[in-house]
Amino acid sequence: MVNDNELLNLFNRSRIDDRQVDELIGLSHGLIADGMVSKEEADYLQKWLVANTASHQNPMIHNLMKRVQEMLQDNILDDEERAELFETLKRFAGGDFELGELQKSTSLPLDEPPLLFSLRTLVSASLGPLLMAPEKTARLQ
Repeated sequence: MVNDNELLNLFNRSRIDDRQVDELIGLSHGLIADGMVSKEEADYLQKWLVANTASHQNPMIHNLMKRVQEMLQDNILDDEERAELFETLKRFAGGDFELGELQKSTSLPLDEPPLLFSLRTLVSASLGPLLMAPEKTARLQ
C-alpha cells in the first residue's frame, strides 16, 4: 500500500529533483567559494546528500553521494580527494566566473562514471507512453 508521502513524491518527482539539483548547485558554489573544500565541508555535503534521499534516483547525485562516501570512509579527506571533490563541485556549479561576468551553465558530470542503460530500460522509456495509453495506440492503427 502506498502512503500519502510516497504518492506525493511519485507525482512531484521531477519538481523535487529539479529543486534538489538547484539546491546542490548553490551548496557547491558555497563550498568552493574559498578555493578549497575542507573536511568539515565534505562532511556537511555528505549529510546533505544522505538527507535528500528523494534525489538518489538521480544518477548524477547518486554518483556524487557514492564518491563522497568513499572519500570519507576512513574519516580523512586527503589532498588528492580534496582536489578531486573541489574540481567535481566546480564543474557541477558551472566553474569559476569573474565579477560582472555572466555565470556559466553547469557542466554536469553525468558521464563519470559512464551511465549504462539496458535495452529493456530504453524500450520501456520509448514505448512507455504507448503502452500506458492503448486508446492512442488504437487511433494510430
